[in-house]
Amino acid sequence: MMGRTVVKTGLFSRMGDLDTGGMEKNYKGLAIHALNGLHEFVGDKVKELFFDSANLLDLAAGSGALSLRLQDMGFKITAYDYEENNFRLKQSIKFNQVDLNNDFSKISDCLYDGVIAVEIIEHLENPRHLIREIYDSLVPGGKVLITTPNIDNPVSLAFYVRFGWFQWFSDENYNNEGHITPVSQHWMNKFLLEAGFVDVDFVSYGDPFRVLVGWPKMKYFARLLSFLTSIDKSKQGEIMVVSARKPN
Repeated sequence: MMGRTVVKTGLFSRMGDLDTGGMEKNYKGLAIHALNGLHEFVGDKVKELFFDSANLLDLAAGSGALSLRLQDMGFKITAYDYEENNFRLKQSIKFNQVDLNNDFSKISDCLYDGVIAVEIIEHLENPRHLIREIYDSLVPGGKVLITTPNIDNPVSLAFYVRFGWFQWFSDENYNNEGHITPVSQHWMNKFLLEAGFVDVDFVSYGDPFRVLVGWPKMKYFARLLSFLTSIDKSKQGEIMVVSARKPN
């Protein structure tokens, strides 16, 4: 008999009770649950990828911080999230409560110019399923933008050699933050191509070495791995950022 889908909801359930206005990371009082500066970086990438007023779907929208940022930039936004109580913008942004482990591409009566999936694929059991559903949610020529912890960064590789788990994928991350599925750039590329996407492009965001302050031996080892790996420096940041296009 098959087991039930693994969904780690503890942290997500608590997000709705956070005092968002007092948080250091917020956008207009809406909590940002991502690495400092990532939402700004994503906003810049979205501006590069999409035409003004494009119709975008924000997956795992959380409080709505990124949804509001993108709406303020002139995009038309629909938001999905597992925890309905966390989303604070139901009066101004269309919202659906959705378990992204399940089929979601037919929920809307329209297709989207773009799908934004920031820091969610690592929380799901089946990344291939998510990417297929994203593909089916897009108009021909539509694009996807995905971010996830970059297990190919040199610090993450050093952690794997030393501890047997990647950065952001320790038992603590698994149990408290719900990071259950690490995805490398190699496999992300395969998943996107298998789903039918083209023009796959990788960049990265954030300094992975920030966590090694006061740990000189590990920092030296990670620097050595950075030198030895064939992965380009632009793709060695803490967060993987990948975009792709559905063919016309």
